[in-house]
Amino acid sequence: MKPRLWIDANVIVRHITGDPPDMARRVGELMKRAERGEVVLLTFVLNWGFPQEGRWYVATWVQRQ
Repeated sequence: MKPRLWIDANVIVRHITGDPPDMARRVGELMKRAERGEVVLLTFVLNWGFPQEGRWYVATWVQRQ
């Protein structure tokens, strides 16, 4: 079984923005490991919405295998 690693969504932001550079480099290495199938990355994303009748949210589980 592949190791499953929980990462915060902010870690993905570091990868996308490249800032700070050292952290972005380390996250890039982790993403490459996931692409090679060495690990499974899991994250929890919380999306907020504001319909007419009050506040609600949608929770989405994201798994990369």
